[in-house]
Amino acid sequence: MRRLACTVVLVVASFAITSPLYSQLIERRDSRLWLAFGAGAGLLDVDCPVTCQGGRNTGVAGFFQIGGTPSLRVPVGVEFNGWRRDESGIQREYFLISAFFDFYPVEHGSLFLHGGFGAGRYAQETVTQAGTEELSATGFGFQFGGGYEFRVSPHLLAAPYIRFLIALGQDSKGKTFSFSTDLDLNMIQVGGQVRWLP
Repeated sequence: MRRLACTVVLVVASFAITSPLYSQLIERRDSRLWLAFGAGAGLLDVDCPVTCQGGRNTGVAGFFQIGGTPSLRVPVGVEFNGWRRDESGIQREYFLISAFFDFYPVEHGSLFLHGGFGAGRYAQETVTQAGTEELSATGFGFQFGGGYEFRVSPHLLAAPYIRFLIALGQDSKGKTFSFSTDLDLNMIQVGGQVRWLP
């Protein structure tokens, strides 16, 4: 009886390893190049003097990634992340280009953590009766977050995600604004992403 049970376990394990599902799990994060897109909403908090009309603002956020997978647990790549909000008379936008990595605590698991570091730019344009006031700030920023992947097809993965972006001490300058302190930016993003494996 014990021998029969061991035989059944070995047969089931062999089937699982050779099954298409297991093969897809192995295939989904190999050394090939891949592309990813994400879209959602972002809450940006700009800490600056009153004259720049900072504060918290919700806008449209998204990103584009291109990367590879030197390790099944650590995909790496380059990301372009953007946020934008248009309201009555004020246009705000923030962009961050960064090198990033994802980390999977379990080699063939779905949960992943995200981190990155790069350079960003914040721009604000305010239209008034006196004319257009412009403000821009540039500097380094980093991000961290995570998500949970689901397989949609053999070449497509989908995941909800959450991101936190922090950019402190951004070097600011304005066409008509006048202040001496730098800007600090913090943002939280939530949305959905898809990763395409060619």
